[in-house]
Amino acid sequence: MRATAFSGQVVTLILALAPFSVAAEKADRQQTLRMSSKQFVQEGPQDANTRVLEGDVLITQGSMRITAEKAIVKETPAGVTAELFGSSTSQITFRQKREGTSDFIDASADRAEYDDKSGTLKLFSRVRFKSGNDVADSEFMQYNSTTEKMELRNQIPGAKPKTGADDGRVVFEVQPRAADGKPAPAKKN
Repeated sequence: MRATAFSGQVVTLILALAPFSVAAEKADRQQTLRMSSKQFVQEGPQDANTRVLEGDVLITQGSMRITAEKAIVKETPAGVTAELFGSSTSQITFRQKREGTSDFIDASADRAEYDDKSGTLKLFSRVRFKSGNDVADSEFMQYNSTTEKMELRNQIPGAKPKTGADDGRVVFEVQPRAADGKPAPAKKN
């Protein structure tokens, strides 16, 4: 099945109800948030709690894994937020185990914003989201692992609409399901 959203429209999915369902591993939220990189810089006084990580950035929490070339991380009493950047040769990547299965959620984009308190990941520009054999391509995606809600847009909020061969559409490809609700084997064309 393929669904599209026309220029200027927003597509919102409540993932618990959709066949394109994903639910992040709930136990991850209770794990330690760990960050590493080739270079670490503290910006401002020690109590400013803003850090810049550069070169092979890796952020993990349980099964969640985010990679980037650069991250600006802010720590507050409410939690940790991070703005992540790819490079000219690589994108941000996100991976997290799905609740109750051995499958993973995978995503990539040019830039991302992560908020560990709300469980929200925003992906910007050339977004690709994959869960099992199902995929979605868009310019903007917001995924909340707490509420299991995903929003895809055909343009980055506040930016000019993109034009091109895809006509500015959000594109989903949801594979057929077997009678037991599990993905059916993909058919070869």
